[in-house]
Amino acid sequence: VAIDPENGDVLALVGGRSYADSHFDRATNALRQPGSAFKPFVYATALADSTTASSIVFDTALAIPLDRNSVYRPRNDDGQFLGPMSLRDALVRSRNPVAVQLGLAEGIDTIAALAHALGITTPIAPYPSSAIGASAVRPLDLVAAYAAFDNDGAAVSPRFIRKIDDASGRVVYTGRAAVRDSVLDPRVAFIVRDMMRDVVARGTATSVRRYVPDRIEVAGKTGTTNEDTDAWFVGMTPEIVAGVWVGFDKPVAIAKGGVGGSLAAPIWGDMIAQYYQRRSSGEWNLPAGLVAVDFDRDKLAPADSTTAPDRRYTEYFLDGTQPGDPWSLFANGPITF
Repeated sequence: VAIDPENGDVLALVGGRSYADSHFDRATNALRQPGSAFKPFVYATALADSTTASSIVFDTALAIPLDRNSVYRPRNDDGQFLGPMSLRDALVRSRNPVAVQLGLAEGIDTIAALAHALGITTPIAPYPSSAIGASAVRPLDLVAAYAAFDNDGAAVSPRFIRKIDDASGRVVYTGRAAVRDSVLDPRVAFIVRDMMRDVVARGTATSVRRYVPDRIEVAGKTGTTNEDTDAWFVGMTPEIVAGVWVGFDKPVAIAKGGVGGSLAAPIWGDMIAQYYQRRSSGEWNLPAGLVAVDFDRDKLAPADSTTAPDRRYTEYFLDGTQPGDPWSLFANGPITF
């Protein structure tokens, strides 16, 4: 699915590999777990609630008691736990325990409310695993919900028909005008998108850059479900937001190691590269109220004279939450004793 993030117009949609073999439109009707492609909604909720992209989080083993004496233990695909890291790196490396902890801290219901406001129409179960994409979504909904990360936080509704003319050229039907509801703080949308740019630059979706030239700004997130039964990549440029899902109708392993970064992301990259063969691309704007800080990736602190050039990057903060700002102490309200 590919849509225009400004107005929701559907630019392209493929519902299956062969209409002759199956008339079922998976893009609009299939219900599939999004896996880690759901995580941007979790991170957006946390960032809107005073967490920063440089906040220290912990990729660690968890044992979460559930009903009927069961215990939920989220794991990572590589079977490792990497310990303390920045929130940014946790998304770039797609660390599941971090997303689950954020989900528990913010509340799955709160995250579900944001996802629904952005365009997800299916239920989000109130379980910790929903933070890492255990609740099924429709591909069209997921792509439409990502549009808000591309257009400064506005939710858009997918539109398939602009108008219908009869044989004489008279307009007999006009599609509803695009609905743009401001749902997400533009600054939060920018930071999440910037973190997803890192996913493409040095994270789980580096395969995209084998197809899309550096002149095109790209951000996105991979997703893979248990046993490699679903592979996703949902991404964006300044002009388009699109998603690719790969899988079988009856969930079975696609292939050994068949993850979003190796299956879905290259398809997305090839599609976007063709789209821009004869098109130019713009740039994302920096919203007012954001502060850019020169940061040290190793020290997880502002850069100084000892920071090596390859470890130096720009981190973004909501104004008032940047390091060294004395007013950041009051970001969550007055301090009382």
